[in-house]
Amino acid sequence: MALWHGTVQQLTGAALPSNRRPLVRFRPSGPASISSGLLTTAVVEVEPATDGSFEVELADFTSARPAVWLTVEVAWFDEVTTADGKRRMVGVDVMPWRFIPAAWGGDIGDAIDASPAAWDVWVWPTPHANRNRLWLDTTNGRLKRWV
Repeated sequence: MALWHGTVQQLTGAALPSNRRPLVRFRPSGPASISSGLLTTAVVEVEPATDGSFEVELADFTSARPAVWLTVEVAWFDEVTTADGKRRMVGVDVMPWRFIPAAWGGDIGDAIDASPAAWDVWVWPTPHANRNRLWLDTTNGRLKRWV
């Protein structure tokens, strides 16, 4: 297990709302085997400090077979508790990238791979000025080469 640290701001890109309390969840994509045993589908939850910072211990997913990852979620709760002492959940933000924690841990912001997927297509309204690129003609849906 490695110690990972970060802030809610690194995950969401926004400041913490003063009337909400976040809960960060790390949800495995499925079970897998690693050299030290089995990775289960148990969700790991951590409640950040009031400034949004958190620390969490996570297993090394880099050598897992089959290849699995963590989906990071931020659940938002009302600051005020109800009569039964619970907070009302008002929403969940699911991060659109896969997090594959390594054995050495560190800053979660440095480990986030938010690069475009192989199937992502960048569309410009007109051909890009930089030649030797492919572009999608949005008027007819054809892929063209700008040479």
